[in-house]
Amino acid sequence: MRIDASARTDLGCVRRNNEDAFHIEPELDLYVLSDGMGGQAHGEIASAMAVETVLEHCREANSDHATTLFGNGRADLCERSNRLMSAVRLANRRIFDSAEQNPAQEGMGATIVAAWLDDRRMSLAHVGDSRAYLLRAGSLEQLTADHSLVAEHVRRGTMTPQEAEASLLQNILVRALGTQDHVEVDMDEQILLEGDALLLCSDGLTHMVTDAEIASTLATSKSAQAAAERLIELANRYGGVDNVTVIVLRALPEPAGLVARLRGRPKSSRKPSRKPGGRPDGKPSGKPDSKPGSKPDSKPGGKPDGKKPSPSLRENSRIFVGRGSCGESARADRTISHDINPANSERLHSLRKKAPTPSFRAKRGIPLEL
Repeated sequence: MRIDASARTDLGCVRRNNEDAFHIEPELDLYVLSDGMGGQAHGEIASAMAVETVLEHCREANSDHATTLFGNGRADLCERSNRLMSAVRLANRRIFDSAEQNPAQEGMGATIVAAWLDDRRMSLAHVGDSRAYLLRAGSLEQLTADHSLVAEHVRRGTMTPQEAEASLLQNILVRALGTQDHVEVDMDEQILLEGDALLLCSDGLTHMVTDAEIASTLATSKSAQAAAERLIELANRYGGVDNVTVIVLRALPEPAGLVARLRGRPKSSRKPSRKPGGRPDGKPSGKPDSKPGSKPDSKPGGKPDGKKPSPSLRENSRIFVGRGSCGESARADRTISHDINPANSERLHSLRKKAPTPSFRAKRGIPLEL
């Protein structure tokens, strides 16, 4: 199974800075997204710290399986899930300690949603109200439960989903990274199937775009990149009242090409390899490999056609903290990346992530559950 992955972040059409951060790590099949909070306490610092810590801990564990877990593991989870949970706990402690040591950062925190793949098995970690969705056979399922005040009211039956959508309290979280020295991490494990699409996103998407529109976009887009761009476009079309970040993964079948077919054929049935300067049967071809005195086409440090080799995503590996005007997005695919510099500006304080704004979905009268 192959993974087609793409990520986008956008400032939106209202905010003056982007407190979202994300990273995709192809070598580990690790995908991390965080939404910062804390206003004057620099929410973008918290989100970048969360993503960086998770990446660092998982990389270390991948190279050294003896790396100590942060906190107790769970017997019902696989080793990779326990490692991801440990990484999120460590991120929580680092954000908390940083705020304790720097009075200007008091109250800063972040959400996080992270997926770590091991072939078809997916480990999923989650804290806050950033979400993970799975589209399978045309049906969209929300894999995470929001840790927000209104979501708690809905679960307890004291508020309807429609009331939650219109509530001015929807941005108040009851669980986030960095607000306490210990955090409970929601963990899940899933088996991905060919044809599945996975979406990790900040609330800047889900407050603006309905589940039905999300499902339709994931189902009809020809690539992860097209889906990510379309989701950002929809959020901004409906007002873009918040930063919006998405990571889209599509599970694709292995190509049934020549190489795949040859793998299943016995060696005796395969064509003989061509020897240098000769024909497949090993006899001289009668043609020299190159003209006397001719020079190779390649240039120093380049490819045979003279073009410079493109750096890998790992070489360009960065934490993305995006900024830009409405419609100008930072992007990261499995083959490209762009540097995005964070902007500093005034932000509001407290566990309320941003100024409370009823979602556009509520204004359109569209219920949460479709």
